[in-house]
Amino acid sequence: MYCSLDNLPDVAGLFDEAGKLLGSASSPIQIWKEGDCVEKMKKFIVLLKRHYHKFITTGLHAIYSFLKILQVQQSSTDIWLAICTAVKRALSLSDVAGEEVTGVGFAATCSLVAVDSEGQPVTVSWSGDTRRNVIVWMDHRAVKQAERINSCNSPVLQYCGGSISPEMQPPKLLWVKENLQESWSMAWRWMDLSDWLSYRATGDDTRSMCTTVCKWTYLGHAHMQHIDENNSRDMEANGWDDDFWEEIGLGDLVDGHHSKIGRSVAFPGHALGSGLTPDAAKARNFELGLVAGTPVGTSLIDAHAGGVGVMESVPDSEANESDDDAICRRMVLVCGTSTCHMAVSRSKLFIPGVWGPFWSAMVPEYWLTEGGQSATGALLDYIVDNHGASAHLANRAASKSCSIILPRESESVLLGAAILGAVAAKKYPGLRGAMKALNAAGLVIHPSKDPRVKKYHDAKYHIFRQLYEQQLSYRSIMAEALS
Repeated sequence: MYCSLDNLPDVAGLFDEAGKLLGSASSPIQIWKEGDCVEKMKKFIVLLKRHYHKFITTGLHAIYSFLKILQVQQSSTDIWLAICTAVKRALSLSDVAGEEVTGVGFAATCSLVAVDSEGQPVTVSWSGDTRRNVIVWMDHRAVKQAERINSCNSPVLQYCGGSISPEMQPPKLLWVKENLQESWSMAWRWMDLSDWLSYRATGDDTRSMCTTVCKWTYLGHAHMQHIDENNSRDMEANGWDDDFWEEIGLGDLVDGHHSKIGRSVAFPGHALGSGLTPDAAKARNFELGLVAGTPVGTSLIDAHAGGVGVMESVPDSEANESDDDAICRRMVLVCGTSTCHMAVSRSKLFIPGVWGPFWSAMVPEYWLTEGGQSATGALLDYIVDNHGASAHLANRAASKSCSIILPRESESVLLGAAILGAVAAKKYPGLRGAMKALNAAGLVIHPSKDPRVKKYHDAKYHIFRQLYEQQLSYRSIMAEALS
């Protein structure tokens, strides 16, 4: 039996050895939005009315102007307490004893956590409130820092679609250094939230290949010739590009063999330390209520945990195929707060504007390519769930000669995190084997065999491509006129 934990809000799930959800529970977490967001939104509306012509021609730039001034924070202490509450509720609802849990996995948003040498919170807020030590993934305070980093044209940027986002960690780190110097000097560790959760649970500071490669510019492929998943171990972090950190003004993070940002990395699911520490495991109010020593797997970002929880959800007719490259012919769509499309390949693919290629960031020894749109997942969920013609639309969407497979378990992120626990418990030799065993297909929507349907959708796609090319052309014309 495996326990999985996801953040935003904090949710705990319990899965059996067949990958079936036995029960789950959630607990709310606090979030702070710096300043008076209502007043800022009013200013945004005024800005939009004043510059509506620019808004029309430049897409969502006005919205991002609002996001630039929005700072969003959470508390790692509050998140941990919420996780402990959720775990104990899930155990109770599932009628499962803590002793029956054989592995634990964490998934979380790609938020940035700051702690001092004692593991205590370091503020990342103008307010100075030490509770606020997490810069939430959606925080856009570091737009200017991201623009400066991109102007450097560092070679590492080719592995994140050619440019860095303000939602990634280097711009946020640079913002803190430039604006909160006391916090910068106090911080002993800067961690992705899912890495911090596994560190809080085990005391092991090994970072995940998922978080470091996708959000920190770590070059995971530095390990390609030296390691394979079946011999998983802590790997010395030799994928940091020191020249990049020096060039962007964060050379001090290179000190101490990168101790503040990660001296060692591991594949997702690698067993950390000696499992749950006694302090993290014991059943008092603010801990998990599990057994000390329970294996804990190296973490994943939440969207990537969703990929792990669904990518091997194939019909029975395909479940036993021996083609290791079959996974490369699938694409996963994970919808949470945002929407993320993910695909893996044996060789690296460079696509401008598409994140990656990231080596071993989701499935070990495969290159990951991903694209998405912030804050659109919830909207897509609503449309699909509530539109009267959703089933008909799904069939039409399948008319492009590709089947749509819905997983048996709708909580794919929780299942992905549980799979990490199964790998850490040595139930499977590696992540891919655990995915094949615990993923399962639900509803399968096959392509329409009606040639008229295909002709119809081919025409619509052709129109879409033409409209897209026209949009790019018009945007370029207006950008030149307004420059």
